Amino acid sequence: MSDTGKLQATPLPLQGVKVLDLSRFLPAGYATMILADYGADVIRVEQPNEVAKQNKVFGRDHLSAEALRAIKEQEMLARNKRSLCINLRDAQARSALQQMIAGFDVLIHDYRQENAKAMGLDYASVKQQFPSLIHVEVSVCGQSGPYQSLAGHDPIALALSGALSRLGGELADFNIPGMPVGDLATGLHTVIGIMAALRSRDATGHGQLVDVAMSDCALSMMTSVMQRYLMEGKAPPKSWRGANIGLWKTKDGKVLCTTDLEPAYWRKFCTAVGREDLTPLQFAQGEDAEFRDAELTQVFASRSRDEWFALLREAGTQVAPAYELADALRDEHAIARGTVVSVPGSDGQLTQQIGPAVKLSTSPGTIRHLGRMPGADNQAVLKEFGFSEEEIAELLN
Repeated sequence: MSDTGKLQATPLPLQGVKVLDLSRFLPAGYATMILADYGADVIRVEQPNEVAKQNKVFGRDHLSAEALRAIKEQEMLARNKRSLCINLRDAQARSALQQMIAGFDVLIHDYRQENAKAMGLDYASVKQQFPSLIHVEVSVCGQSGPYQSLAGHDPIALALSGALSRLGGELADFNIPGMPVGDLATGLHTVIGIMAALRSRDATGHGQLVDVAMSDCALSMMTSVMQRYLMEGKAPPKSWRGANIGLWKTKDGKVLCTTDLEPAYWRKFCTAVGREDLTPLQFAQGEDAEFRDAELTQVFASRSRDEWFALLREAGTQVAPAYELADALRDEHAIARGTVVSVPGSDGQLTQQIGPAVKLSTSPGTIRHLGRMPGADNQAVLKEFGFSEEEIAELLN
């Protein structure tokens, strides 16, 4: 097993924190993955009908149990979590869940408010009985305001924040990006909210509602852009048009990225590519800028991406290869830092995962186990919460 997968003598930073995870979508699921990576005991509640629907949507309903297990082990959002699979449409299952809530520090869900109320999982229904519980509700627009009931996914939040108007650069008015930046930003903000609420509970003994709106999180990502807009009275450019921040096509058809914004770096860059004559043209406009960019385009077409990366790195400029997905997973730096790791599955075969991003020196996050099949921990979890064999059999029937 990789170092990331080994247990360690130093307790993980969130060891002892118990999280009841009712999430179904990426933002909350990403948040609980991060909590689990740093030691929280996350119990992921899955529902049989939802599992069956997901398998059908993705064409997996005909696969064997072994094939499904292999797929589940590749699911990063399921790692380090225990799985409890019960039918929350059933009153008995909902009652059992209510009995279990007292044993958790954090309850997180992404149900719409009316659905949460119907299940007795909204904050108002839970707070009186469980005053120390951190109650986390992740939604598109939050639990208050005119858009409270608005449904949607990542692009809706980006649209409301103004971010969607900028992601296509100058060539497009609006563009949906190729990665779910709104979902992921929401997941990160959710972790921050949970940690802040836990710290507050340490001081007061009281839990609280952590109301996370994707639209708020997307707008928060716009802080630097909005700051410039408010200070200058106009929107800053949607993209950078200058050689000191450049994407260059190289001889092998690949792409190199440079960000030599500071004049000292720009001088190093021009010297390294053998075009010191371009140094005065860093901030050139018009025909001079067109000349500079055309000359550099020809320069970069003379060598491969990796040759340029080695040369400019040696010169001390700001440079990186612009990777495709497969390249990023093979990158020696990401592997050396444990940000790309290989973890053995139940069949002994290695599965690649994106490891914990934040590196703690004495209690780093770990991948202790890969994703488990829905319901794999039913017996152990329910026994842990005091249910008898007869009650478990009846509940799971």
